[in-house]
Amino acid sequence: MVITIVVTLYASRITLQALGASDLGIYYLVAGVISMLSFLNTAMAVSTQRFLSFYLGQKNRDILKEIFDSSIVLHMLVGIALVILLEIVGLFLFNGILNIPVGRIYAAKIIYQFMILNMFLTIVSVPYKAIINSHENMLAISIINILESIGKLIIALLIIRYTHDRLILYGFLLSVLTFLVFISMRQVSRTKYIECRGKIIFNKKNKFMKELSSFAGWNLYGILSGIFRGQGITLVLNHFYGTVVNAAYGIASQVNGQISNFSSNLLMAFNPQIMKSEGSGERERMLVLSKITSKFSFFILSFFTIPLIIEMDYVINLWLEEVPEYTIIFCQLILVLTLISQLTIGLQSSAQAVGKIKVYQFVIGTINLSAPVIGFFFLKYGIWDAYIVIIVTIFVEIVAGIFRILFLKYLAGMSIRSYVLDVIKPAILISIIVFFVTFEFNKLLMVHDFLRLVITVGLSSILLILGIYKFGLSALEKEKVLNLVCNLKRRISRSINN
Repeated sequence: MVITIVVTLYASRITLQALGASDLGIYYLVAGVISMLSFLNTAMAVSTQRFLSFYLGQKNRDILKEIFDSSIVLHMLVGIALVILLEIVGLFLFNGILNIPVGRIYAAKIIYQFMILNMFLTIVSVPYKAIINSHENMLAISIINILESIGKLIIALLIIRYTHDRLILYGFLLSVLTFLVFISMRQVSRTKYIECRGKIIFNKKNKFMKELSSFAGWNLYGILSGIFRGQGITLVLNHFYGTVVNAAYGIASQVNGQISNFSSNLLMAFNPQIMKSEGSGERERMLVLSKITSKFSFFILSFFTIPLIIEMDYVINLWLEEVPEYTIIFCQLILVLTLISQLTIGLQSSAQAVGKIKVYQFVIGTINLSAPVIGFFFLKYGIWDAYIVIIVTIFVEIVAGIFRILFLKYLAGMSIRSYVLDVIKPAILISIIVFFVTFEFNKLLMVHDFLRLVITVGLSSILLILGIYKFGLSALEKEKVLNLVCNLKRRISRSINN
């Protein structure tokens, strides 16, 4: 992930230089139209991942083969349907709906076709990526992701030397790269995993097609509710304050997106084990893994969010030449919101593993949808300022977290007391103490801003490490950490001696 972020950021800089702001803006505009349908792909990916991991835990290769074949057919059908839908939409998009310079409409239409192809390849590659992740082959996923980011850098370097229409070449080369990524995932899956070999066999009476579709449908409701919560806040802020405040909220969402990547990667590592444990009948282990996921996701994000919240003013002003009003407070509050969501993020995976998600997704999704509605009424009646919308969302997230805990008590017999004592209590106490100690020390520092930032990051990190080890880890987790440290020391010692 670190390599990918660095390479991607550098590639983005070169791409902007090669295409210019206008052509890159056209690309993102067209891509934005297609990405509106990405939530459907996300819902299907989550469902496919769950079923493959669950039955991998049961070690039933025949059922696993049946599920994999069903997911291939389902993704192929959805991909074809979306291609047809987007081709129909495309007939109207370029006739005045999209604001594109007349001289670049032809190039935009070509890019649109390339983006449709990319979307189709991404959708049909989901079952292959899911099976690789289910087998926890993180090395293969890492290599493919790194090569993909390097590929984007190579594309950027190629188009900067091209003298004709760079935008069209950029779209074509990205489609080639997407195709190569699809082929790589397919080849890894078919080479390493027996359930992916042979012909795709589909039986119309296959029960898993119906189960996958139903599961994806309820996941879709949960994902849509999250999307509408974010977009609803944008619309509410726009209604009362205009586009300047939308810019501040957009910047805050960007900051949050980068920080949240760490949580997403942690989930990618833990989810297969959570699903497999439930599939093999080891529910207690599944619940323990869910608690560990929530706790460590919270602690990992704390290393970034605590110093960022304290030094947000300096960091934002260092990053941006012109800072829209409310940007600082929005960034700080959204990071708090993300931290709180981590406290129960492992329980989302547990609910998926158990499989009874209809009521769960409906209740949690509906709670999320209430955030912009409540925020609207606060602003309508003049209660506080623009940031009240995010404060309301924080409280809504707390309510959603409480319901997640209650659902897991009902669905899987999880001990509420154990979850509060093992996850919520240490996480909140450690983060609050570290925040206030670091914040007070930060105020006493009379040094250059950058040095103060470095000291703040260092101090909060040290305090978090000490606090987590002393109060945040169980005896077994402390033993695991000590073993890891000892193994690391031995490896370093052997490397030095050799």
